[in-house]
Amino acid sequence: MVTRREAVQLGLMGVFAAAMRPVFSAGKPDEKAFADSVLETMKLRKININIGLGSSFKVVQATDSHFTYVSAEDFEKLDSKSMEWYSSRSKIFADGIPGLAAALLHAKNLNAPLFHTGDLLDFPSKANLDMIRRDLSMRNWFYSLGNHEYHGWGPGKPAIAIGRSAEERAAGRRLFAPYVPNPIPVASRVIGGVNFVQYDNSGFSDHMGHWQLDQIKKEFAKGLPVVMLCHMPFFTDKLVDQMVVTKKLVKEKINDGYLQGVPWANSWGGRKELLAWLKEQPLLKAIICGHLHGEYCVQFSKTAMQYVSDANYKGFVYEFTFS
Repeated sequence: MVTRREAVQLGLMGVFAAAMRPVFSAGKPDEKAFADSVLETMKLRKININIGLGSSFKVVQATDSHFTYVSAEDFEKLDSKSMEWYSSRSKIFADGIPGLAAALLHAKNLNAPLFHTGDLLDFPSKANLDMIRRDLSMRNWFYSLGNHEYHGWGPGKPAIAIGRSAEERAAGRRLFAPYVPNPIPVASRVIGGVNFVQYDNSGFSDHMGHWQLDQIKKEFAKGLPVVMLCHMPFFTDKLVDQMVVTKKLVKEKINDGYLQGVPWANSWGGRKELLAWLKEQPLLKAIICGHLHGEYCVQFSKTAMQYVSDANYKGFVYEFTFS
């Protein structure tokens, strides 16, 4: 079993690189065995999606790793109460490091891209951003930002505080742009004849929603089968019913902090319009998301299932085969 201390000492990419090396000689760390132990802790889920392709391919998905790196420079900006809170977060999400390492290793072994659907970071500290640049900048990955990339919540503010106004959210996107592999508001990647379209449904504000809808419509106009990637799931009645049971929630209190497009909630601009429009699109074949720290699979439309993946910090990694 890989401990957090061991993972930090070797480093995320040290774990990743170890699987590509022969076992070291006696007296030196057996990094390959260490990497194998990371994979042994992985809770792998395999999902097949048949959309009538002439051949098949795989992608790997992870979500909600919740990295909690905080440097001495970050801590200098926090009071003692905030420091205690961030320390507690690092304990809750201690296995985010081996979780993401396992996802990267599995994607490498499959020669497949890694799609991460948000909350890679628990809060936007400088140390967390440096981790992305150091460990992920050269990897084959595609990213949708989560709500925690924009704001860590708790007593005090994270080292990098991003507010909720249009201007503050725009500043947040500019902050993350140099660190992630694709444009943040909307981006697409075609693999095997399928258009994977990611969009940021965690950080946009009213002024962005309708613009995003227009961009998503342009992606569908390309005429390829579409798989949507985002952090927060779309509202469906069945998903709400399941959440009431599994999370012990009161239905009427489920709002846009849980799902996008909740009919009885005040939705940000464009959310309900996008939900209604997507339901009518025959080219939509699947939605892959996270955010709920639980696993759900519900029918979204006549042609698409919505797959809500469980959290990577708990060890979950998803292998999707499209055929």
